[in-house]
Amino acid sequence: MDDKLNDTELIRLVKISYGESDIRFAGNKDEIENAQKALILAFELNLGLEQYINYHRKFLFYDKKVSKDHLDEQIERIRDLSYYFKFD
Repeated sequence: MDDKLNDTELIRLVKISYGESDIRFAGNKDEIENAQKALILAFELNLGLEQYINYHRKFLFYDKKVSKDHLDEQIERIRDLSYYFKFD
């Protein structure tokens, strides 16, 4: 895949790693799997953590227009690796 396709795929994976109604990061099995795929792709693209988080910020702020509190809460979840693992 070229860089443009990889960028488009990362944007898609970021979007589908959130719940449609609650806009919470990695809240169920499917969202966790998408979050894992997004993180792996970001790693393959040699993105740093802040670059990866910026994809999430853009989605939350520009696409979903969430509050600052909600944005901050989601960024905390993104930084916490436990959200990338399935619930027991």
